[in-house]
Amino acid sequence: MAVNVVVEPVPGHERVVRIPLGSVSESQTLVEILRDTFEACFRNGQTKIILDLKDVTFPSTSLIALLIEATSRARRLNGDVKIVNLSNSAKNNLTTFSPLSYLSLEDDETRALHDFGEVRPTPDDLALDTEEIAEAPILEKLENSLALDASSQPQHLRVKSVSGNLYTICDFVTDFADKVGFSPKDIGKIKIAVYEACLNVIEHAYRSNPDNWIDVWVELQGAKFVVVIQDYGRSFEGIRPKEYDVMSAMDHRQTGGFGLYIIRRSMDEIDYRADPEKGNRLTMVKYLRQ
Repeated sequence: MAVNVVVEPVPGHERVVRIPLGSVSESQTLVEILRDTFEACFRNGQTKIILDLKDVTFPSTSLIALLIEATSRARRLNGDVKIVNLSNSAKNNLTTFSPLSYLSLEDDETRALHDFGEVRPTPDDLALDTEEIAEAPILEKLENSLALDASSQPQHLRVKSVSGNLYTICDFVTDFADKVGFSPKDIGKIKIAVYEACLNVIEHAYRSNPDNWIDVWVELQGAKFVVVIQDYGRSFEGIRPKEYDVMSAMDHRQTGGFGLYIIRRSMDEIDYRADPEKGNRLTMVKYLRQ
């Protein structure tokens, strides 16, 4: 891992310092070290900072947020942070940055307290939720009993890998599901599976880098409603089937893995294929019930 963050004086300008960033292979490590570097500068009264980003091709959401935070602090201290040597791809990341991809938004205070670990669902509450999701799939397939129309033809959507697009993807899939005749209950299950799958792509495959694409296809194949989600980032082996102990996760306040648990319980079939050249494909199937 190559991370090189130093503070250099600028000759002839005693109150100005330069921070050149070397080649960086781990964005989170860079954020942590750069945060400490900014803190050291402010403690030393160095509030006029030139930051050289020539070796940072795709600044992460966390890095962009840190730059905004440091710039705001420097300006309050009568200084500033000047960014130089920014690549076109980095400029694109800054342009597409959205607070929605960084801030933690919750529907209500109860949910916020739960995420802080201050409020825990009771076993009865969780049992009701998982029972609803875990309805046994219908094995009988009705391929020959459906009259397909134009809505059953494959549909495709491509969006940027930002959390603000999650509901765009969900609406795209659920609108199709509604057209082919799914019940509101099954549409709700499809929606939560699609949401969790695409959130995994954004957070894990792309590590919250917004300058990437998510491709989504939906198609009705007989009685099989097929959703394909493709990304071009890191493969995620954790998608493969395994048991998830809900009660143990509650006891230890663990959130990791629950999204995949929801996907498996919401859909009738899932298949994941990792391909570093053509992209990673998650295929999810829900049977259209008669």
